[in-house]
Amino acid sequence: MHPPETLNERSMLYSALPAKPPESGMPISPASEPTCKGAETISPCTNSSDTKADAREKCHICPHAITWSWSQFEDLQAQQLYAVLRLRQEIFIVEQGVPYADIDDRDAQSLHLLGLLNKKVVAYLRALPPDLFAPGYASFGRVVVTHKMRGRGLGRLLVEKYFDRFENENSDIPIKISSQAYLKDFYASFGFVAVGAPYIEDRIPHIAMIKQIKSAK
Repeated sequence: MHPPETLNERSMLYSALPAKPPESGMPISPASEPTCKGAETISPCTNSSDTKADAREKCHICPHAITWSWSQFEDLQAQQLYAVLRLRQEIFIVEQGVPYADIDDRDAQSLHLLGLLNKKVVAYLRALPPDLFAPGYASFGRVVVTHKMRGRGLGRLLVEKYFDRFENENSDIPIKISSQAYLKDFYASFGFVAVGAPYIEDRIPHIAMIKQIKSAK
């Protein structure tokens, strides 16, 4: 669900890698915004590109003011679904300049985690049930935070809240994700281990990562 070099430089660096069909859909963010897809760490709340007005507004927003809500697809209100799809489109397609099929027929079978601030969606993650992404594995993706809320650790909070729910319901099932290559260390901090060689997914370098879940029994 990012990094030092630009998107063009990254594409050139990995141009020799084998192509692979899209899987969990966790595309890369622009180099100027390294924290929009789940790579957030606790850091100053403003970005270098912020105007003074943006900075003032962001510094008065506390992450603890966000309301977190899990929903089945059919339970999402029309306005919530519209906001989620619009946010995914704005970041993953328009901002990143990567045309791909964001609406992939997996939403109806997935759980949706929404972070709401003043009833507006500012953070989101999609949790895929076992076997939907890969046989024998659960998965998650579409990890996204709005531009104004980046740099506040919300990406890490999204992943933590996924594990809070997942480990209670599926304690023995491993998790497999298609991670952007530069996020390998971020997901490793959650116990994921890279498997295989990097590959190109949606024109962006990715690597498969797996987390084995230890049963509490």
